[in-house]
Amino acid sequence: MAICAILAGCVSLSPEEEAQAAEQVAATVVSRVYPGLSVAPVANCVRDNATRDERRALASYRNNVGGEAQIITLRIIDRPETNACVRANGIILS
Repeated sequence: MAICAILAGCVSLSPEEEAQAAEQVAATVVSRVYPGLSVAPVANCVRDNATRDERRALASYRNNVGGEAQIITLRIIDRPETNACVRANGIILS
């Protein structure tokens, strides 16, 4: 059982836990890519505009936020609806 807890795919997350984990991963990526930016609103916009599969994928990187998590996060940020959400929070991404 201890081995299962170590493996990423063994523990199933509830939809709420998955969304929270995806947001945390997005926050880590945003803080790396946009240092000094207010991270929480952008991470919220990423979470809210991610597809279910994207949230699941981001959540799977919660213990190892690397390149693939960054690719997914930036792809979501590039969407017009995510950009609108970010701007609605008074944040301009450059």
